[in-house]
Amino acid sequence: MLTVVLGIVTKNGKILIGKKQEGYHPMNLGGKWHIIGGKVEENETEEEAIKREIKEETGLEIKILEKVGEKMVDVEGKKIKIVTFVCEAKEGKPVAKSDLVDIKWVEVNNLLKNICEESKQMLPENIELKLHSSN
Repeated sequence: MLTVVLGIVTKNGKILIGKKQEGYHPMNLGGKWHIIGGKVEENETEEEAIKREIKEETGLEIKILEKVGEKMVDVEGKKIKIVTFVCEAKEGKPVAKSDLVDIKWVEVNNLLKNICEESKQMLPENIELKLHSSN
């Protein structure tokens, strides 16, 4: 089974989101703003995967604060496990890398207004409450 990890990267009360390059994406994220993440590779833990994905896509080192949810979704007939972590950005300025064309910091309260519907559906239920309780 494929596992995808998402990292809600926080710093100073804001959350980092990314915009994928245009084109096909299996989860329909092409050209859209989303929570940063990616697939867990073979022989990699979920925690290792989210640290690697955030580093590859933004250049940031992160500290995992909490695993806030797990859910199963169906994508193109395949079951995918999505695991969401709240992380804290360490020092440094993020840069859009890999398949991202842009990144930006958004207020916690505006997270859901700033990401696409597909990204919202991957997040755990009541994510806003979980984010406020972890701040």
